[in-house]
Formats: sequence, C-alpha cells, structure tokens
Amino acid sequence: MIRYIIDDPVYRARYRTHLTAFIEGVFTQATTDALIDEFEALISPWVSGVDGELSGFTHLSSPGSYQNGTSRLREHMRDRRLVLAQFMAGSS
Repeated sequence: MIRYIIDDPVYRARYRTHLTAFIEGVFTQATTDALIDEFEALISPWVSGVDGELSGFTHLSSPGSYQNGTSRLREHMRDRRLVLAQFMAGSS
C-alpha cells in the first residue's frame, strides 16, 4: 500500500516537502540532543542517586543502564537521520 501511495508523484512531492521540513527543523542533531539533555536532566535524579530507584523496584539492570540508555537513544537518532538522508538522496 505504501509503495502505491509513494509512487504517486503528487503525493511523493508533498511527502518529501514535509519530510524535508521535519529533517531540517525538528530532527536535527542539535534539536534531538537538546531534547534528550533536557529530559535526561529532568528524569535522572529520580533514576539514580539519593532519590533514585530502589533495588527490587526498578526495571534497570544496573545503575549505569539509564545513562547507557540515553547514549543508545542518541545513537538511534543519528542512525535514523542517516536512513532519512539515504531515503531523500535515493528518491526523487
């Protein structure tokens, strides 16, 4: 179904316009890193440290797994940007 829709030149042009706006506006590395930083600062005191989660009452496997998770999220965002760049370069 998606192939049928994207093969429509009018839809494809509109989709690419919206996707370009998303990539250049919301999905830049600076924007996503800033959001991750903001929410990490908001959440991290309640995940680790004095007010952090208690052993036996957490889904975290170790104290460092939250930090590892945010690092993986940054990597995932970079990977998604690469996929989008490849898509945009390969479709006309």
